[in-house]
Amino acid sequence: MEAALRACDWARVAAAIADSRRHMHALDNAFEGAANARDERFDAHVMTRLRAIEKTREDQMARLAFYNGSVRDRLKLLGRARGATRGFGSVNRRRSSLGALDRLS
Repeated sequence: MEAALRACDWARVAAAIADSRRHMHALDNAFEGAANARDERFDAHVMTRLRAIEKTREDQMARLAFYNGSVRDRLKLLGRARGATRGFGSVNRRRSSLGALDRLS
């Protein structure tokens, strides 16, 4: 997912997020199924690893949210700029009749 984030490959990011959800669900199911075979030391080791993975994912999601906000702000700015340029009108637009009166004098 990290490479996809850095490359701004949003299809791969979405696929990685979906894969991550599926893996977590499968892991939950496996833990429930192996409840009788696990000991506290094993659980503690797995939880340490899962916390590290969760921290990495939270960092990635925070960066993604920041990027999303940055893009949103840029798009708003572009929208305002486009709206402002529309106010200037088109060069091919028909001139007002007042301009024709000015040419008569």
